Amino acid sequence: DHYVRLADGFATVLDDAPAGTWTADSPCEGWTGRDVVGHVIDTQREFFARHDVDLGPTPSLDDPAAAWHTHRDTVAGLLAEPPRPSRRPRPSAG
Repeated sequence: DHYVRLADGFATVLDDAPAGTWTADSPCEGWTGRDVVGHVIDTQREFFARHDVDLGPTPSLDDPAAAWHTHRDTVAGLLAEPPRPSRRPRPSAG
């Protein structure tokens, strides 16, 4: 599964990050490592929300790597489910 492969790669980076990474400046000006992880999680959550998919509560960023694992597991579980019928009304032939 494409998502799982990429998400697991990101998890490896986060799991290997030194402890001070989360409060250190990132290459994104004004953002810490914690901010970057939060942004990745929030961006994916917003994508699903736009498609009427509720991912449940946002994981706490107290431990960003753990938050990513929680988020990754939620999304991977959702993507493993059979496709749901579209919620968009179909135009009637008239």
